[in-house]
Amino acid sequence: MSSVALVFRAGLRHRWRATLGLALLLGLISGAALTAAAGARRTATAYPRLLAWSNAATVQVIPDCTGLAGFYPALSRLPQVAAMSTEVVYELAAAGRGAAPAAQLAALASPDGTLGVTTDRVRILAGRWPARDDPAAVVVDPQLAAQQQLRPGSIVHLTGVPSTAKVCPPQPPVSRPGRPVPLAFRVSAVAVFDDQVVPAPGLTGAPRVLLSPAFWRDGSGQRFGPGDAANVRLRPGASPAAFRAAATALARRYPSAGGLSFVNLTTQQAATERAIAPAAATLALFAGLAGLLALAVLGPLLARQLILDAAEFRTLRALGTTRRGCSGCPWPGPPR
Repeated sequence: MSSVALVFRAGLRHRWRATLGLALLLGLISGAALTAAAGARRTATAYPRLLAWSNAATVQVIPDCTGLAGFYPALSRLPQVAAMSTEVVYELAAAGRGAAPAAQLAALASPDGTLGVTTDRVRILAGRWPARDDPAAVVVDPQLAAQQQLRPGSIVHLTGVPSTAKVCPPQPPVSRPGRPVPLAFRVSAVAVFDDQVVPAPGLTGAPRVLLSPAFWRDGSGQRFGPGDAANVRLRPGASPAAFRAAATALARRYPSAGGLSFVNLTTQQAATERAIAPAAATLALFAGLAGLLALAVLGPLLARQLILDAAEFRTLRALGTTRRGCSGCPWPGPPR
């Protein structure tokens, strides 16, 4: 065994740079392949994990009139409902810079403060959640923050557009809408909403602002509000058809709600997941190519190294090393 150690040390002194370079190359390519494979797995599961963390709603219930007159609390007690939040939609626009027109904006408020907390939790990037009793505090998304150069503590100027939607209880129709009203709010936080992962047309892809419950309670935005809705997360295994039937039957007991419309939010969530799938597939393909590259490059190098090492076994045999003493060595056979 002393002869084997002698030859090994001698070979290492002569080829340590090549051995070190081979080890570094192997580590680099293997690390890139493993990192890409882990990234592909995390990308493929990122959106489902986000939906689970945010307790995302699966069905949106939209009354023809309003559900704020007792219908929503009764709806939340249905056996199919796991969690629910309420929202009021406002017709607000982001004030344009200079002569630019006002930009489309998705403005929401939660009368009971559950939106963004009970369901569809938002991920706060900067700042903190606004106080429920502060009508001037708002949460904005990164898109609006970038457009208006906002950060926590900034003042965001919006324009309230008087609504022409039908009013409940019915009133004489409005002949013409009123003039837009300038509004000012204070940014309490910048946050990401769970349905903004992949940009989408319409209000889903528009800049978003979440107003405080106090803005709804003081009635200052009533003339800008075209309607309200409930965001419902069904219990696992609950039948959407059974929920729709139960909600429709419940609405008959609340004339203020009128008829109901249902929006299946899982369709949009599935579309978002399909939009993310190519990125995960690209990372998985890169991981596979990196693995093949490692085999293509390192295979011949390792084979060459083994051939060079095998040439030294004749020297070991000449020094008296037996087959048993060099167990595992590719014995080259008797000397010629």
